[in-house]
Amino acid sequence: MTTFDSYRDRFSCVEFRRHEDGVIVVRFHSNGGPLVWSRNVHHEVADVFAAISRDADNRVVVLTGTGEWFAGPRASPKTKSGNLDTRGWEDLGSYAWHLTWSLLSIDVPVVACVNGPVWRHPEIPLLSDYIVAGPNVTFQDSGHFTNGVPPGDGVALFLPMLMGL
Repeated sequence: MTTFDSYRDRFSCVEFRRHEDGVIVVRFHSNGGPLVWSRNVHHEVADVFAAISRDADNRVVVLTGTGEWFAGPRASPKTKSGNLDTRGWEDLGSYAWHLTWSLLSIDVPVVACVNGPVWRHPEIPLLSDYIVAGPNVTFQDSGHFTNGVPPGDGVALFLPMLMGL
């Protein structure tokens, strides 16, 4: 069994706070500011969800961001990911599925408190059990097509299911 102490300080892209009643607040960030999505963050978030899912003392998971967006930054045609070789894409794809399945394996209620736009990985808050978001919050998968790659982390399946074709 995983304990909170075994993962509470292990990740650079999240700050955890767990209350005595088992409610764990997961605040995404990059150096204390808004979460800037990267390959390292991609891998860490997958492991964050896996650790949370294995901790039997968690009763409710609250996901939130920091600052002006939940996950970003918004990609544009000028935004380019690093060039990856075949092995790099395989590694990234493996973690993409790990991220989605680890999130879905959390068997307690997951509440997304969306503090701003979700420019990257909108499936994370959208696959939560409950979503709290203001009227000006937007969800977009800005990182894939602008980089010339199709989404491979489930977002291509989940967005049409949630929003319709």
